[in-house]
Formats: sequence, C-alpha cells, structure tokens
Amino acid sequence: MSTALKSLVFILTIALTGCNTASQAAGTDDGGPADTPSDADNSLAAFCQGATAKVQQGSTVITPAAVSSSELVMNCCTGVVVRFHVPAAMSSRINVFIRAQGGAMPTGDLDLANPPKILEVTIAQDGTPVTAGLTGTVRVDTPTNDVDPSHASLCAELHAPGSTLDGVRLYVSNFPVSSWGWQDRLQFRLLSDSTITAHAAANTPLANLVLATEPVISLTSIAWYVGNTHQVFWDQLATTAALRNRVGQVGTQGVPFVVEADGQRIYQGAFYSLISSESFAGPTIVMEHLTDQGFTIDPAYPSPAAGGDLRSDPRILKVLTEAGKLVP
Repeated sequence: MSTALKSLVFILTIALTGCNTASQAAGTDDGGPADTPSDADNSLAAFCQGATAKVQQGSTVITPAAVSSSELVMNCCTGVVVRFHVPAAMSSRINVFIRAQGGAMPTGDLDLANPPKILEVTIAQDGTPVTAGLTGTVRVDTPTNDVDPSHASLCAELHAPGSTLDGVRLYVSNFPVSSWGWQDRLQFRLLSDSTITAHAAANTPLANLVLATEPVISLTSIAWYVGNTHQVFWDQLATTAALRNRVGQVGTQGVPFVVEADGQRIYQGAFYSLISSESFAGPTIVMEHLTDQGFTIDPAYPSPAAGGDLRSDPRILKVLTEAGKLVP
C-alpha cells in the first residue's frame, strides 16, 4: 500500500462482540471493570492519560477496554478500523469514520473539532447515521514501508444531544493496526491432496503433511479473535460462503487443516459436520455452526480432549496481539 495514498478510517465498535445484532448475541468479549472517574478533574484531557484504553459513558468508565483493529480498503480510500469491545452495560455500537480524501493522512495530533479539509468525519450508532460532533484528537503514525503496522491514537468525546452517544468518551493510545503485508503471519491451510480425511491426516506427523499453496483463512480474514472462546469474526473481504466453497463437503471423517503462525506449523485441526458419529481429538470448526459473521474453533469433536489446549498456543496469541486482533 503506497504511503502517498494512505488514508484513515476509524470504526470504533462498542458491543459484546460483533458488527451487528447477530454477532453481538454470539460474542462474549468484554472490557475491564467499571470505574468511576475522579471529581477532581473530569476533563477530556484528564481522561485521555496513560497506556490503557478506556471508554466512558456517563459516570461509568471501562478500563482497560478491549480493542481490535484492521486495515480497511474502500472504493474512495484506504484506512484502518479500530474497535472498542465492552460489556453489556454499554450496549451501543459506535462507528466513527474518519477519511482522508484525495491525499495522505496528515501527521501529528489532529483536532477533531476543526479537522483539516482533507478529513471527512461521520458517526453511526448500530449502523444508523447519527448527527454528532467530536472534540479531541486523533493521530495515526504510518510506516515508511508496506509491511510494518500503523499505530493509532484517539482521544474523543461525542456530542449528540438526544442520543445515548451524547458525552461518550473514547481513548486508545498507540494501538497497532496490521498491514496487508502481514496476512501470511497466521494461516489456516488445507492439504494439497483433498482426498485425505482428517482421521487419515491425524496419523501423519504434522511436519510431513503436504499443504495447499493458498490458505483458506489468513490474518487479514480476521477482524478480531476472542481469546477465551476462540470465536473468530470475519473482516471486510472474507465471507462464510467463500470458506464453504473452499472446504467443500466434509463427510463423516472431516477435512483436515493446519494452522501456521509466522511460518511455524502449530496444530492440525479439522472442518467437521454434525452428521459424523466419529470423534476427533484436535481443534475443530463445525460447518453447521458457521455464521455470517464468522466461526468458532472448538477444542475437539464432539467434546474436549485431554491435555493442553492447542488453540491457545503462545505463538498464535503473539501474532494476534501484535496485529491488534486479540480481545479477551
């Protein structure tokens, strides 16, 4: 991605999880405990301090707030997505769109109340546009290459009289936004021989499995990954329909896949169907449980296997954390 054409779109999502009502019902990712701000200094400047992400609505402050991010591609421009995930006490989903139209993103802290002409700022709640203003600042530090991540900072207060968004504050500092050049850091790959079942592959050493050239899921397929439930939510260009087409019919013995992190094979899993009466000891993705928003990686099929949880391998979590994809 050319730095000269780099632009910014921030989408800050406040929900149990997800990008719509269905994903909110499915998700379980939460922010931290609620705090009450000090009466000594309740200014926005005082709120926007420290390294911990925060969300404030009224007298309730969630800190740390869970945050995820993605690089975004649009017809008009390119940018990034930053999402705040908080408990049900703050059940709104807030989208703040900030576009740099027709040029590179300005550097430094940008005044949200009086942004440069190149910027276009709009707000939506649960997908519905809201007439609202912003005060505070936003900053994006972009790399000089197309591989390293950007880093985003936001200190904002929303002004929307008559809306539940009125007075909401959002803060995050120096949060990573992975580039498209990182897509190969996490991959789910099928085997090159599509006739090999999951059961047959399970009897082959992981290092000896011959993998397909192209992944069926990559880091850029993922909007965010819920660490405690292993729910995965699709990013903008990935769809469940595309995954179904790539995997095909899974039968009763499953379709094997291998998860790689930074080029290392971590575990063998399987796409499975509820029609199967056979068990599988490794992580599984049940095809009937796929949703339009994404999928869940189960520890085994049909019930958890003994031993450690391969899904939580530190090498996988490292990639997801560095890419701004992992939420609790």
